[in-house]
Amino acid sequence: MWLFGDTWLATTSEGITMVSNTLGIQTGPCEGPMRPFWREEAGRLAAAFSPDDGRGWLWPAGGFCLGGYLHLFFHRMERREPGGAWDFFPRGTELIRVMGCRGPPEAWRVDRVALPWDGERFLLGSAPVVVGSHILAYGSRPAGPTREMVLARIHVLDLLELKMDRWEYWEGDGQVPSWTSFVTRAKGLFHGIGTEFTVVRGSDDGGLMCLYSPHGISPEIHLRRSPHPQGPWGPPVRIYRCPEEEVDPNLYCYGAKLHPQCMGDDREGFWITYTVNTKDSSPPRGDEARPRWVRITYEDR
Repeated sequence: MWLFGDTWLATTSEGITMVSNTLGIQTGPCEGPMRPFWREEAGRLAAAFSPDDGRGWLWPAGGFCLGGYLHLFFHRMERREPGGAWDFFPRGTELIRVMGCRGPPEAWRVDRVALPWDGERFLLGSAPVVVGSHILAYGSRPAGPTREMVLARIHVLDLLELKMDRWEYWEGDGQVPSWTSFVTRAKGLFHGIGTEFTVVRGSDDGGLMCLYSPHGISPEIHLRRSPHPQGPWGPPVRIYRCPEEEVDPNLYCYGAKLHPQCMGDDREGFWITYTVNTKDSSPPRGDEARPRWVRITYEDR
């Protein structure tokens, strides 16, 4: 299942409209056909998932399967008044647990629970990883003029029971495990991250890789490595520079992601995506506001 944020949909009656999230379902390889999914409410197109209280919208973060359930993190967004194109803010994170996820999305049953942090001071779930008996959930928080990556964990049994008061936060320095139940003591792992990024296990050495667009929006795509989930994380390595901004100054690039599930038997490189959009928030042309695929070889790194 692919998670998409703001999605432009062409309709016969409305021309073009945007919803805050949609899904893509595949049953074969990454290059195979994809079934898109969104909902309809009162005869109008609507997001696949919406806030229960009707306030604002949901932007997808990361997800994972555990115990026969699909677990999805969403950042809960709301618009400031008067509501310009960039006048929005996060009001927290929500975990949605999907039952019956092997069936069609129309038949899914969901449980929802808000994570115990308001606003953007601790946006969790951008890159969750299942490690042993715990879920490690990477996120970000403000740190001066930029954001820094943070790490939390929860035991799988507590997560399956939706006990959101059982989260712990990495506060250590070095390789010795050190976790705290106080979010204010969480330690930043490195600066310059955005709210969208990917953390995956390395294929050979058992370490981890983090791929991201610096500061969230950038024509550059960076990769960091770490031998341990908590770090230390190595220096950023630029592995790609998106060409679109050099061609059209009204475009910007963001949301770089790493997709190890699309590697197959290819051990010479990996696939990444990033998104291109317009700075003036006008409806996109056909080649904009959609993921761009790039294959990165080990020589490129």
